[in-house]
Amino acid sequence: MLEEIILSNQELVKQKSIIPILKQMESFIPENARENFYTNLKTLTFAFSEKEKETCYLFKENKITINTDFKPFFLGEWTEDVQEEEAKRIFLTTLSHELFHMASTKYNKEIDLVQSGFEVAMPNKTVLNMYLNEGFTEMLNECLYPDAFLFSGYKDTVAIANFLTNIVGIDFIKQLYFTNGLAIQLENAMSTFVSKNIMESLFTRISSLYYFKVANKTEEYRNTLHEIVFHDLQTILMSALSYSIQNGAFQSKEEIANFYKEHLQFSIDNLIDILKQNEMDASLLNEEALHYLDFVDNYQMYFPEDLKATSKLGMISIRILLIFLSLLTLFFFIFYQGH
Repeated sequence: MLEEIILSNQELVKQKSIIPILKQMESFIPENARENFYTNLKTLTFAFSEKEKETCYLFKENKITINTDFKPFFLGEWTEDVQEEEAKRIFLTTLSHELFHMASTKYNKEIDLVQSGFEVAMPNKTVLNMYLNEGFTEMLNECLYPDAFLFSGYKDTVAIANFLTNIVGIDFIKQLYFTNGLAIQLENAMSTFVSKNIMESLFTRISSLYYFKVANKTEEYRNTLHEIVFHDLQTILMSALSYSIQNGAFQSKEEIANFYKEHLQFSIDNLIDILKQNEMDASLLNEEALHYLDFVDNYQMYFPEDLKATSKLGMISIRILLIFLSLLTLFFFIFYQGH
């Protein structure tokens, strides 16, 4: 399928740099979630922009505009120059990011509605969950190009996306992202164990992060991120662990602590570092971070001794349990869309 599409689109045929990325991306996207990827590739075009210094995907035009500084790399004119090596890495990760946007976008021209990953742009110009979507886009991009983390301007929302992904599982996230499940489906899936109010609060605050960042409102940005880390994400963690314990996903408090340290702590530590960089009191943050760990390490108060004896699910992980519930939600979403 991919080879045929590439041969049918001369814009793709003549660009040596893009083919390897497309092949990696095809294998990364679930087979039943490639419709947007294949459809948009058939008519995808590229343009070099001298006015704009950014590389970006134009949703309605299905076009990627490329910073002219990247022109030699896009055309495959590589050299052995050491300085160009880093520029090449930046180019590849940037182009891949925009191709993820392309692979997850559906544009309805009749009603002027754009759905892209977890983002939606409505006819009245209202855009929902743009920054949340950038976080998941860059997180997925880092799966193909780990170096993308070094050059990313989305480290805050990427850390949040990583946290949520490690709760529900990357397979579920990929299904939603590439089939335009949008943030509402993530919210619905997580409502199994956390209130919708918490998810709505989180999504609203993530949107605010972007606006405070571009407006250079450091104090508002810092306070909002602090609420995300020490209210929204901590509440989600408590709810997910409580639900999983009640359903037999953990056999001991050590398993709980290990799950947090192996899958979630990295994201929290990154967010705390960003708070420090934005002039949040380091001593206060360190104390709050310790409370986060104490909460996880001392979770036995939520783990009754007789729970192990009554549990029927045995040694399964929190992600397997939540992935099952999430996929069930996704199934009903797809079913009702088709009827």
